[in-house]
Amino acid sequence: MSLSADLHQKAIALLHQLPPDRLVAVVQLLEFLAQPSQAEGNAEETALLQVIGQQLKCTQELGTDPISEET
Repeated sequence: MSLSADLHQKAIALLHQLPPDRLVAVVQLLEFLAQPSQAEGNAEETALLQVIGQQLKCTQELGTDPISEET
């Protein structure tokens, strides 16, 4: 049996040993752990922040501030 299958069986065995009042909390914990991590969701945010940082650097090098300039 693979390590993953062993872990699944161990988890199931532990679930069967839990008193019913603790089962709700365990299910909530498992649901939380099953959600995608915040680090994965932040990849797009990190890329956008890099673009913003590059634009700010270019603006500072040119000595202009497009936000404060009147159109």
